[in-house]
Amino acid sequence: MGSDSALVFRSGMRSGICSRRRFRHGSRFPDTVGALRALARRYRLAIISNIDDDLFIVSARQLGVPFDAVVTAGQARCYKPHPAIFEEALRRLGAEPSSVVHVAEGATEIAPMRQLGCATVWVRRNGALCTVPHRRPGR
Repeated sequence: MGSDSALVFRSGMRSGICSRRRFRHGSRFPDTVGALRALARRYRLAIISNIDDDLFIVSARQLGVPFDAVVTAGQARCYKPHPAIFEEALRRLGAEPSSVVHVAEGATEIAPMRQLGCATVWVRRNGALCTVPHRRPGR
């Protein structure tokens, strides 16, 4: 299973966000819930998840944070990093890509979101290394 990611949209400005992984017995990372709660007070949040709806319901209860949009692999009929799952999240938010910041622990999510025109943040956990493309569309 892949990581769950969140998008933030705030009309007229760029925003920041946090990332999280699927839960088994609470948050995998202790900073996740607090960060999402703080961001939810100011920004619209969305989750893009490679898990199915039933598993996400359990995770969502553990988070205790309301999301403006939830897109699961089951709903999108594809898994991250397929562009269609990210496009569906943007559609559900009614957001222009240039107004969205996508944050992910999974580095494979960065390139598709950049290609759609979103700003991206890679949350590098546990010393993870990878090469992340730096080009944006049309550049």
